[in-house]
Amino acid sequence: FGEDFSAGVVYTSERAHHSVEKAALIAGIASNRVRMIPTDTSLRLDCDALAHALDEDKAAGLRPMLLVATAGTTDTGAIDPLEECARLARQSDCWFHVDAAYGGFFQMTERGRDLLRGIELADSITVDAHKSLFLPFGIGGLIVRDTQALIAAHEGHGSYMQDVASDSLPQYYAMGPELTRPNRGLQMWLPLHVRGVDAFPLTSTACSTSRTPLLRR
Repeated sequence: FGEDFSAGVVYTSERAHHSVEKAALIAGIASNRVRMIPTDTSLRLDCDALAHALDEDKAAGLRPMLLVATAGTTDTGAIDPLEECARLARQSDCWFHVDAAYGGFFQMTERGRDLLRGIELADSITVDAHKSLFLPFGIGGLIVRDTQALIAAHEGHGSYMQDVASDSLPQYYAMGPELTRPNRGLQMWLPLHVRGVDAFPLTSTACSTSRTPLLRR
């Protein structure tokens, strides 16, 4: 899309967290370019309705830009059909994002991996350790398949920026809106290392030694 996304359209479930629409508005996407797709009888995003909306917009000369599926809605815990959403996103050449703030860490359990099948197909995923891991507020995270996409969107330069490039660490200021930020990840890393995985109710009885990555090509 480059800098002109005036014809771009965002799709998400009518039961998605309100932060999805808020983020779109902050990014400059007009409210009439955000489609709230109805849900089925299981309160999951209705993929037939989604496919219809995609076709209608393309026929009208608009371009599907972003599909946001939810892995655990805040009100009911419903998980959208992630594999089918990924397929429709690929067909329409749009970014596939999964809001897994509530349910993403259940990927650490056998049952969770089964329920979240398809999350590994996402282009990006949000997780929030404050929710299912019961850790402090403010340590939500974004997992992205292609870090260059973040850099293209956020990198900036200035004569006053004299940071020395590191071969081992990326320039984090170039991967998000914050130029300077605290080490929020320490709040998650420390209890895991001090108390271990078994201290968390989420994983104490259901965690296996196998691990399925959140993102997979």
